Amino acid sequence: MKPAATVCTLTLLLAAPLASQCAAAALPQQGRDRVAQLSAECEKAKYASCNSLGLMYEEGNGAAKDVKRAEELYQRACDGGHANGCTNLGVLYQNGVGVAKDAGRAAKLYQAACDRGSFTACSNLGAMYGSGDGVAKDEKLAIKLYQRACDGGEGRGCKNLGVVYEGGSMVAKDIKRAAALYEQACDKGDPGGCTFSGDLYMGDQVGKDTKRAAEFYQRACTGGNARGCSSLGVMYENGDGFKSDARQAAKFYQQACEGGNARGCAYLGDIYIHGNGVAKDQGRAEQLYQQACDKGYAEGCTNLSKLKGKP
Repeated sequence: MKPAATVCTLTLLLAAPLASQCAAAALPQQGRDRVAQLSAECEKAKYASCNSLGLMYEEGNGAAKDVKRAEELYQRACDGGHANGCTNLGVLYQNGVGVAKDAGRAAKLYQAACDRGSFTACSNLGAMYGSGDGVAKDEKLAIKLYQRACDGGEGRGCKNLGVVYEGGSMVAKDIKRAAALYEQACDKGDPGGCTFSGDLYMGDQVGKDTKRAAEFYQRACTGGNARGCSSLGVMYENGDGFKSDARQAAKFYQQACEGGNARGCAYLGDIYIHGNGVAKDQGRAEQLYQQACDKGYAEGCTNLSKLKGKP
C-alpha cells in the first residue's frame, strides 16, 4: 500500500496561506533563518534588509518565490530612502514582472534611485532616454547618465556609452574611445562589454588581434554571456589564432545554446550533422536547429527545412 500523502503534498487543495507555510517549511533551515532575520530587521526600519529580503522572494533564493511580496518589500525600502530598493522596483515595472508593465513609473523610480547614488539605475534610466521608453527621447541626457554610471563603476554604463561611440549616431564616431569603454566595462564585471571588446579585436577597426579577442570572449563566456561563448566556439572551429579544435568548439556552442544563444544552437547542430569532434547524430542536430529556429535564428530554420527535405 502506498503511503498517504502528507498535508503539505496536497498543494492543489490548500488555501493560499497554508500553501505558503508548506513551501516555507520545505526550504532549508538556513534560508528560513535568514528570512526571519531580515524580516525582523526590516520591521525595525533597516531598509537595506527589506531590499535584501525582496531579492530572496523575487529570485526564490532561500525563500519561496513570491514576486508580489518582493514588490512590497522593494517599495518599503524605496520609501525609506534605499536606492537599490527603488532600482529593483523599477526593474519589475519596466519588465512587467509580477506587476503591470509601467515604463513611466519605472523611469521615475530609476531617477529617484540614480539621485540617491544607484549607478545601475543611472544606466537603466540612460537606456530609457536613449530609446524613448517611458520618457521623451533625449540622447544627450542618455549619454550623461551613461557617463555618470560608468564613472561610478557600473560596467553596463561604460558598455552603453561604448555603443554610442561605436555607432556614431549621438556623437562623433570614435572606435578607439568605444574600445576603451568596452574594456572598462569588461574590467568592471560586465560580460557584454567583454564580448564587444572581442568583436572589435576580431575586426580591423582597432587592429585585428585574435589572441586578445579570444581572451575577451573567454572572460565573457565565464561571466555568463552566451554570445561570448558562441564567438569563442567559432574561433576554435575555424582555428582563428590557434589550432582548430572541433571538440572545444562543440563545448562552447553547447554553453552558448544553454545560455539562450540561437547561433550557438545552430552551430552545434552543424557539428552534429558533420560529426566534427562528436559522433554524428542527425536527431540531435534536428533538435538544435529547431531550438535555433524557435529563437528566431533564420539559419537554424533553413537548416531544419533542409534536414527534413523541405524546399
